[in-house]
Amino acid sequence: MKTKLVALFAFAIVGPAGAENVAQPEMSKEQQEMAAAFERMGEVRAEHRQLAYFVGDWKTKTTVWMDPKAPPQESRGTSHGEATFGGRYIETKFDGDMMGQPFSGRGVMGYDNLGGKFFSTWYDSMSTGFFLAYGSYDKASNSYT
Repeated sequence: MKTKLVALFAFAIVGPAGAENVAQPEMSKEQQEMAAAFERMGEVRAEHRQLAYFVGDWKTKTTVWMDPKAPPQESRGTSHGEATFGGRYIETKFDGDMMGQPFSGRGVMGYDNLGGKFFSTWYDSMSTGFFLAYGSYDKASNSYT
């Protein structure tokens, strides 16, 4: 089932202290459905909790094959993963080297409740774009694709 989600946000200064207690108009059925969709989108679920595995400090080894006939290039680094926004996301900070040069990268992993998929973003010091991937988790092999 596809969910259509349209939202308008408005922020205003409402006046002196205590003015925020003014009664709000009753929401329409469509607004109530939209509010319920936002609640579902914001839930921290089991998929989010399993990403906590990536929280912490890691030593890394990266292997890159530039040519299948040549030996791979290896580099080492460190990675720090931190849960943000109540465990909804894991932010990763990587520092190391790549192809003999200093290399730093940042990423965010999470689970999209609406899309039903895991996602990962990445940007780094060797490019000016970003990477976005969606995937799944296979419990039998304990791997993300």
